[in-house]
Amino acid sequence: MKPLAALLSMSVMLSGHAAAADYSKVMWAYATGQSKVTPAMDSRLMGEVVMQIWVKPAGVPVEGLMFLYMPKRSQAHWALMAVEPAAPARELFGAKTVTSLGRQADPRRPELVWNLYRLEDGTFKSLYYMDGTGVEKSGRRVRVVMLVTPQVMEGRLSPSDFLK
Repeated sequence: MKPLAALLSMSVMLSGHAAAADYSKVMWAYATGQSKVTPAMDSRLMGEVVMQIWVKPAGVPVEGLMFLYMPKRSQAHWALMAVEPAAPARELFGAKTVTSLGRQADPRRPELVWNLYRLEDGTFKSLYYMDGTGVEKSGRRVRVVMLVTPQVMEGRLSPSDFLK
């Protein structure tokens, strides 16, 4: 009876692991304008930066979602930021494997430190994300997870830049 119980226990653990959520397709739908949800804010600053913000977006367990796109630089200059996510970053971005690249201090606010990761698989394979706590203009501390392309990483974009 013990081997059967162990087998059942193992199968329950494995099925729970396999059932991890994957919000990457929904996140990508927001970023590419395929979502039917209208952003709470949609701004285009002289063709330099496109910024869209959704508050409590449907289908994603976050308080806020922000998409940033810098078309003047290139099509590869974009980022997707989740504020106060209720799911792990791996689930938001649909990755099973991530590589930790260490911690990075915010260049403009050294008291803020971001954990940096590279996604090794999934929808956003080879992109990076930063995970940490930022401070809103009101002084409220919020957890932020920001998906960025390698091109944006070179520009040293920080999530703090957008929490003002």
